[in-house]
Amino acid sequence: MLHELGHIGVEGESIELGAFNSAASYDEPIRCRSTVTRTDGRRIDQLDLVRLVDPPTRHRGGRSLISDLLGVLLTVLLLAANAIFVGSRFALIYRLAQHGK
Repeated sequence: MLHELGHIGVEGESIELGAFNSAASYDEPIRCRSTVTRTDGRRIDQLDLVRLVDPPTRHRGGRSLISDLLGVLLTVLLLAANAIFVGSRFALIYRLAQHGK
């Protein structure tokens, strides 16, 4: 708090803080507001820490609907390509089995 303010905070002063644990794997960083609620002479006696919540995004994770549709389309194309590959392998195996008789 002192580092961010640059001076000893007075009651009512607040700052916004970012994520505390940089090793944590959060999709979005945790944001908090720290407010000085009580001082004792030349020291901060009590802080109020409140987690800030961003307004909900229009889609989970902030991704757009277009990127989700492209993902689905890519999945369908890959499945179709896989089906063609598997079908051609079965046809080749069948043809080799017929040729070997």
